[in-house]
Amino acid sequence: MPTKAESNNFNKLIAFCIKQGVTVEKSHEGYAEFQFLQTKNKKGFLHQTIKYNKFLPKIFLTYSLLHEMGHRELISQGFEKTYGKTFDKGFMQILEEILAWQKGLEIAKKAKIKINQKGYAQHAQRALRTYIAGIFMFDEKEVNKIQKAIDKFY
Repeated sequence: MPTKAESNNFNKLIAFCIKQGVTVEKSHEGYAEFQFLQTKNKKGFLHQTIKYNKFLPKIFLTYSLLHEMGHRELISQGFEKTYGKTFDKGFMQILEEILAWQKGLEIAKKAKIKINQKGYAQHAQRALRTYIAGIFMFDEKEVNKIQKAIDKFY
C-alpha cells in the first residue's frame, strides 16, 4: 500500500501534467512513456499523452512520470536540433535519458512535489543501466560510434 504522502504526490503530479496539457492514461503494461505529435512548425504539441502502468507502486510511477515530463520538456526545447547534428544516435539516446531524469527533478520543484532525492537518483540509475547495457549488445562498429560521440562531448 502506498503511503498517504506517495498517493498525494502522485495525484498532485497527475494534476500538474493535465494542467500542462498532457493527457495521462492508465495502462496494463510497460512502465511509463511519453507520446506526442508535434505541430508542423515544431513549436508546440498537437497531442501529448503519458501512459503508465497502473499496477506499479506510486513512488515508482511518480519518479517515472517526472522523467517522462522531462522528455517532454527536452523535446519542446529542441533537444534533437541542439544535439542531433553533433552526436551519434546511440549517444543521443543515452544523453536524452540522463537529461530527462535531471529535468524531472526540476519539474518536481515546479509542481511542488516533495521527493526523496536519494530514492529518485537510485531509480534513475537503475533505469539508465538498462540503456547503457544496450550499448554492449551493439556490434563493435556501433560501440565505436558511441565512443566517438562521448569523446566529442568532452
